[in-house]
Amino acid sequence: MNKETFITERTRIISEMLDNPDKYDIYPTTKCFGALDDLFDRITKERLPAADALFGFGAWLTTRGEIVTFSGKHECSGTMVDLIGEFMEANNLPDVSEAYPGNFKMPK
Repeated sequence: MNKETFITERTRIISEMLDNPDKYDIYPTTKCFGALDDLFDRITKERLPAADALFGFGAWLTTRGEIVTFSGKHECSGTMVDLIGEFMEANNLPDVSEAYPGNFKMPK
């Protein structure tokens, strides 16, 4: 789920609560909280675990018909960034965190 979809769903849930007070003008907060909890569950279940994303990206690269070469000796960073972006978009992955690139280790 992307941010725009989340905002739309969140707004719909809260608007539904605010537009439907009961006969005593009490808002159905319990129902609203339940719907927000369900939305949270949908968001967290949709997230692709990091290992799944890495293996999925590798599988996608190795099954594509187009040949792409990557190494420190090739001028290919733009191509790699494009492919990563395409994979991230297809899998609804978030952008890198503020901690990037200091939050991982490069194998030797």
